[in-house]
Amino acid sequence: MPGSTPTQSSWQKSNLWMILFIVFFIIALYLSIKFAINFKRSIKKTKTILNNHLVIPYVQGFTPKSSAFFNFLMINGFCLILLIILPIQFAKTFKQEGFGNSSITYLSILITIAILLISFDLSILIMFLLSFKEKQYVKNNQLLATLNNLKTTNLTTKEFPNEIKLDVKKMDEINNLGTKVIAKFMLDYNKMSDFSLNKRYKSIYLDQLFKISYFHESLNFIEKQKSEESKLLSQSNVTSDNDIDKLNKVETEIAWMDKADNKAKILKETENISNSFSSKKEFDSKYEEYLYTIRSQDPMYASVQRNSWVTYRDSDIENLFYNPNFSVIYSLDNGKSTQEKPLQEFLDEYKNYLINKFYSLI
Repeated sequence: MPGSTPTQSSWQKSNLWMILFIVFFIIALYLSIKFAINFKRSIKKTKTILNNHLVIPYVQGFTPKSSAFFNFLMINGFCLILLIILPIQFAKTFKQEGFGNSSITYLSILITIAILLISFDLSILIMFLLSFKEKQYVKNNQLLATLNNLKTTNLTTKEFPNEIKLDVKKMDEINNLGTKVIAKFMLDYNKMSDFSLNKRYKSIYLDQLFKISYFHESLNFIEKQKSEESKLLSQSNVTSDNDIDKLNKVETEIAWMDKADNKAKILKETENISNSFSSKKEFDSKYEEYLYTIRSQDPMYASVQRNSWVTYRDSDIENLFYNPNFSVIYSLDNGKSTQEKPLQEFLDEYKNYLINKFYSLI
């Protein structure tokens, strides 16, 4: 900069770095608080949904493969990078001016970020430990004995299919995303005996049980909301019809004609759209995409959309709601006969199979 001395230039550069570090600290603080709040929500939801099925400390979806765990690592990594860069900047400033205002500010930011990192990790750990202090929750080495005590209560029958086969090809034509989730469930179910007790319990039993129960809870909530919305609309329509009855004959005919014209336009547009596709399969596929887009913008479906900050709302939950009304085509006798049931009804049936097979292996 013309007219500026080297001292002024270095002071301006130091100030710029200082502002950047303060901004980075604010970002790190915001992300830490956001994660901690949502982690507490995730623990609470896990305990509520799984209830008595949960006997060890466990947070649904908080695994090394999950996006929520990636956020946890990201916050730690972000703070660590700052803790590496800040001492370098502090050393440069200290060399130039000793314990001046800039170097003291850098040192203060450095200490604050170090405190933030330690506080964040400790708060997550303490939150986790305090949330599972009840007698219901035991240590991993007590898992087998605890489950053995629960076996007589939860094992309702010894009759369950050792293997469930899906007609993936047919199901995939209707709903490829939902089929992907159910196929993953069945793969784990069929191979359950191959895994250790700890993996069977956490990665299969608790994971699937939570997703099935959360699916039912969310679907019931959405249907209830839709029902209430329909009641409000019907009440509105009754009011509108009463108003039309009060109109004279000519006005009534005009109102009816307007409705008929609008209906005709919708039917014509639908016919034109359906004719523009080469096959029904293509039309259905595009319609599903449209439906998924609409649902992603619908506040009623907000609670089932993937959220990397809430550990339990992953892609499996979101994919089950891509089309929650599709049918599952499956066989319980190695393909000799097939059955077809709506997703909700199938999951009700499968939930019992899952519980019985899990406890029968203990």
